[in-house]
Amino acid sequence: MLAYISVSEITIYDYKRRKNLELGPMDINFRALTWSLDGAELLLEDADSNIWSYDIKLRKYCQLVQAKSFFYGNRNIISDDQNPDIFYYLDDTKTGFNDIYRFEKGKGSSLFYASASDKYLLNYPQSKDGLYFRSVENGNVLINKLTPKGVSYISEKGVYYDYFKTKSGVVFSLYSNVGTPATFDVSTDGKTVYKGPNATIDNTIIPIAERNGEGMTHFIYKPKEKIKAWAVYLHGGSWEQNQERYNVYINSLVDKGIAIIVLNYLGSTGIGNIYESREDSNLLSNQILNVHRDLRGMVIKYRISGKVSLIGVSYGAKIAHGYADSYSAEINSVVDLSGTEDSFKSYNAKRLFIYGDNDL
Repeated sequence: MLAYISVSEITIYDYKRRKNLELGPMDINFRALTWSLDGAELLLEDADSNIWSYDIKLRKYCQLVQAKSFFYGNRNIISDDQNPDIFYYLDDTKTGFNDIYRFEKGKGSSLFYASASDKYLLNYPQSKDGLYFRSVENGNVLINKLTPKGVSYISEKGVYYDYFKTKSGVVFSLYSNVGTPATFDVSTDGKTVYKGPNATIDNTIIPIAERNGEGMTHFIYKPKEKIKAWAVYLHGGSWEQNQERYNVYINSLVDKGIAIIVLNYLGSTGIGNIYESREDSNLLSNQILNVHRDLRGMVIKYRISGKVSLIGVSYGAKIAHGYADSYSAEINSVVDLSGTEDSFKSYNAKRLFIYGDNDL
């Protein structure tokens, strides 16, 4: 059977009978699903972050977890591979970080693992030799293994998009770092036996990691030769994060002698929901103040003289325009890549708009 969600509604297709199953009535919008270990039911997350089960045979829904507050990300519900009555999921209400919770039928939910970083579960049933998950650590997304003895890192620096270890010990991963575009890797006994094409890029610049007062990591990319100019890169989202991984665009600028400050401004993910500030009614103005504070620190530390340029992507372009309007004396130019700003600011700095059809 194939189960999927389309426009918040569940569909279950039976391959053998070549038709959709008739589901029990339920007037609830769902946003994520996964199968239980034995395939007898679906585990579902609704639009209000509550967790449900759907019994395939009985055509019956049952609410398992009542959300204490709205969870903005995906709870990453995964089954235990030893017990169909157990699953794991994410919640951030207790510590402000994405923590791992365990649910067991008849016993309910309990906090399984907490730490001062955001965590993300992988997409397949597991627990036999430990619970594998990803964690954001100083601009890296690392693979962790949780056992009764504690937690250990089992990956190198970089960004792991996915990771799977077979029962025979073969590891499949999708991985990236400053010298490696996202590539597929197969290893056994700790040694790579296959790596995808174009897996390494020559002449990459290793960034300098800088942490601000809240614990968020920024990156500085400096040319090997003389620095001709400085630019600030502001990611989109705003609920995303720039991490230590290969970036074609940034490298192309560094090759031309431009030093790049990659800022993970207020609203960036990875260090808990306080920094994400999702419910801040003055988010944009506070983001501009946050960028100004952190950028001034970089200007002083790296003795940057003269004006800098701003490169904003999507929502980041909105911050860039707002910043240039508020601090025009500091800005040389603004590059807007598919920006979301609908009004035209009157600041004097040069600007370049790279937009699609029917955009501003």
